[in-house]
Amino acid sequence: MQQLPDRIGCRLWIAFEPDRASQPDTVLAMLNSMAAALPEFTLSVSPLDDTRGYHLTTRGLNALERALRRDPRQRLSILSETRSFFDMNGVAADVDAGLDTGVPTVCAVLVSITRNANIGDDLNPIAAQLRSFAREWIDALPAIAGFISHNTLDWPGRTQYEVMQQTEDPLHWPVANMPVRGAFWSNYLGSDLCERLGGVEHILANAPVPIREPLGGGVWLQCSEHPPATEQQIEDLLAFLAPVLVPPNHNPRRRLEPQAYTPRVIPEGLPPDDAPGVPVEALPDAEISEDLPFTVYLAAPLTDAAQHAVTEAVNRWNQAGEAQAYGGSGFATLIGPHVDPDDASMRWMVDLGWCDPELAVNALARILYAVPGQSVSRLVIGWETVA
Repeated sequence: MQQLPDRIGCRLWIAFEPDRASQPDTVLAMLNSMAAALPEFTLSVSPLDDTRGYHLTTRGLNALERALRRDPRQRLSILSETRSFFDMNGVAADVDAGLDTGVPTVCAVLVSITRNANIGDDLNPIAAQLRSFAREWIDALPAIAGFISHNTLDWPGRTQYEVMQQTEDPLHWPVANMPVRGAFWSNYLGSDLCERLGGVEHILANAPVPIREPLGGGVWLQCSEHPPATEQQIEDLLAFLAPVLVPPNHNPRRRLEPQAYTPRVIPEGLPPDDAPGVPVEALPDAEISEDLPFTVYLAAPLTDAAQHAVTEAVNRWNQAGEAQAYGGSGFATLIGPHVDPDDASMRWMVDLGWCDPELAVNALARILYAVPGQSVSRLVIGWETVA
């Protein structure tokens, strides 16, 4: 078996205060800035509860803007079109990014750029791209904290330091208690963190790194002109940041009391297996796997009554799936609907829980066919792309 090449890269994470950062105009400007900072990649954006991917072109951004104005609280997944992790000889780098405006306490931006190490181990171009993007937006918006890391064990969703300290998911931390998530090649401390660490002037005078710059009301700390940082630099910075570091076993969320188990019940009155169903269309690249994106198109204008009726039908199907009506371990999560009045469509994403996907899709088609007083024209499986 041919061995996969080693991967190198840099990862960026910035937390913004959500009031301004989650506005559609700001989100679109940030996406344009990300595309400009990463010109060698063709980026596609997908809201979490939408089965469409939006290219960062004029048409794609216009469609995405309409979606964001209907529902500004979104979790956006941003990927390079050419994925290369398992490609031995093709494109040597890819982007995996996200923009999360769906959490009330924080708007998080995360970017991971990786490439095959066998074409060279120079991280400077990758780091420069991320540094330029980060500093632009930290200066433009109130930022709470951020980092750029070259450590392959540091992920925007979970850093090596957090894993070692056994902490909880940082996206759920209240802004007022946002601690520093470790020490990295580049670090940003917002104004609140700076105040808790002795103030901006104290940090600029005493931080154990050669690059110390005021930025966006806080301080930018960088271990060297180019990555990587040395182990000693990381240790010294951890010691300096100790008063504001995330503490061991940090869990600011209230633990809920365990709830009594309620058996799942398959709803009554589902259409029989030989009942007719709406037409089902699988997109060319659709793979019916554990995560299933699907879109319901209506033949008539999308009224409030139509939305309610179709949503109730999908919820009944999901209830049956949770009760293992279609095999497997039962549906795990249903996200949606994302409603688009322009084309009379409603979109969902469901975790099928290893059920029989063909059985589940056919059952959904029959349930949609039986929606009273509504005309569902078709059921589309897979991600759609707005170019």
